[in-house]
Amino acid sequence: SMATGLLGWDEKWVWGKVDKLLGKKNGKLAKRVYEDIKLAMKDGWGAVFEQDPGFSVAPPGTLAAVAAARGVVVVRGLDATPEELSALVNHGVGPARPPPKPAGWPSLPAGPETIHLLGSPGSGGEFVRACADDGAGDDAALEKWLAGGEPCEVTDWHVDEPWETTPARFTVLWAAESEGPIETRFASTRLDDRIDAADRELLAGAVGTFAPPPWLPQEKGTARHALTRDDAMYICADSLRDIDGMARREAITLCFRLTRACSARSASHTWRPRDLVVIDNHQTLHKRVPYDHASQRRLLYRLRADAYVV
Repeated sequence: SMATGLLGWDEKWVWGKVDKLLGKKNGKLAKRVYEDIKLAMKDGWGAVFEQDPGFSVAPPGTLAAVAAARGVVVVRGLDATPEELSALVNHGVGPARPPPKPAGWPSLPAGPETIHLLGSPGSGGEFVRACADDGAGDDAALEKWLAGGEPCEVTDWHVDEPWETTPARFTVLWAAESEGPIETRFASTRLDDRIDAADRELLAGAVGTFAPPPWLPQEKGTARHALTRDDAMYICADSLRDIDGMARREAITLCFRLTRACSARSASHTWRPRDLVVIDNHQTLHKRVPYDHASQRRLLYRLRADAYVV
C-alpha cells in the first residue's frame, strides 16, 4: 500500500483537478465516480482502488487527473482485453502512444500495437537487466558509474524514455501474470523538505541532457529538458549525461544525491494479476525490485500516454 503522507501528495490539489473534471454539468454519473474516488482516498492512503470506480465512463482524463495529483495510481483486479485496456487509457488518461520497441522484444500476437510485452522470463523480452540492490548510500557506486557506467541501485530509479524530445507524461502497466511477491517501488520527486536549499538553488532554471543508458544500445537520440516541472524534479540517474553550466562529475553527483533523497521515502506495490498502475513521469521515479526469474513470473503490458488536461 502507498501512504499519502509517505509520498507527500497534496490532497487539495487532487480535489481541485477532479472537481474541474467532474463538475455539475456531468450529472449523476460523474457524481458517483467522484464519490467512489473520494471514498478510496479518504483514509490518507495513496490512490489504490480495489476496483475500477468508473474511469472508463468518467469524463475524459479523470484517471490522468488523479495520477497527476498522487503521482501513481493502482487499480486492483482490472479485467480487460488488450483492446479494452487501450480504450481505457485513451479515455481515462490521454492519447496512447506505442512504447519504443527495441530489437529482440517480442510483441503480442494479437491486440493493438500500442501494447508490448515486458518481463516474461525465457521469452527474450526481459529487456530490463537484473536490478542491483547495493545500498543507495554507497559512494563507491557513484565512482563506478562515472568510470564505466556500472549500474547500481540509484540508476535503477528512473522515469521512462527521458531521451525522447517529448517523453510521454504517463506510463501505464497492466499485469497479465504475476507469480510470487513481485514488487515495484515508487518515489516522489516533489520539491519538498527532503531537498535542501543549496540543491534547490542549483536546480533553479537548470537544463539537463538525457541519453539512453549503456544497457539499451538499441535506443538512440538525446534530448534536453528542464530539471524542474510543476514543483517537482525531472531527474533520471541512468540517463542524465550533463547539466548546462556544470562539470559532468558535479552534474551526476547532484543527480545521485537527489535520487537518494527521493528514494529514502519510497512506497512499494506488490503485483497481483490484472493490477493496473499509472505512473506520472513528471513527478515519480520507479524501479523494479529484484526477483527470482526461475521461480517467479511477471508479464506486463505497457502503454505510454500523453495527458488531456494535466
